Amino acid sequence: MKPCRVKKLTHEGDRVAEVEVQMLDDGAWGAMRSKPDALKREKVRQALRTGDSKTVEPMARLHRLKPRHAA
Repeated sequence: MKPCRVKKLTHEGDRVAEVEVQMLDDGAWGAMRSKPDALKREKVRQALRTGDSKTVEPMARLHRLKPRHAA
């Protein structure tokens, strides 16, 4: 298997977390995430739902979405 680091976005409400995960590519079935990275992304998603930015910050880059108003 050949590992590759990619960034995945996790959305919850007006917040987005940019989580770096390792994708494993065995060549036959395509790329898949490792179990620890899948659990990390789920933990980030749960923290975003509850508004716990202190939990998210060590694991991901946190962004806030703002709507663009038409002029």
